Amino acid sequence: LASPTVLNFLEYFTSVVKTDQRTEHLSMFLIQLTLLDCDPFLKYLPSVIAASAVALSRHTHGLPAWTPELETHSRCSIVDMQDCIQDLHYTFSRASKHPQKAIHEKFCHSRYSSVAKTPPPTSLPI
Repeated sequence: LASPTVLNFLEYFTSVVKTDQRTEHLSMFLIQLTLLDCDPFLKYLPSVIAASAVALSRHTHGLPAWTPELETHSRCSIVDMQDCIQDLHYTFSRASKHPQKAIHEKFCHSRYSSVAKTPPPTSLPI
């Protein structure tokens, strides 16, 4: 028996709201960045990291960060994710400057909608 991973939760949450590919790719980019800067994210459950990545990705692309459907299925409100979203935003804003470039370069490709080139939002959805 295995525990669900951040990716399992991400796939579930993005299926709940029928997320477009670009937003899904940005969410994947954000959760992979948590592997590089893992210290701030060790305190969060995988479901909270996935939900925060979806919320920040949706907000970055001009969509409502969190919907009633997502809140129902995740059992998590935007306020519950506030700290994780802030940590993700900080990691996202520093991604291009990180010494480990593999994840950033991977998500610069058109196969992943070039989401690594997307500037982080100037404000947070909280």
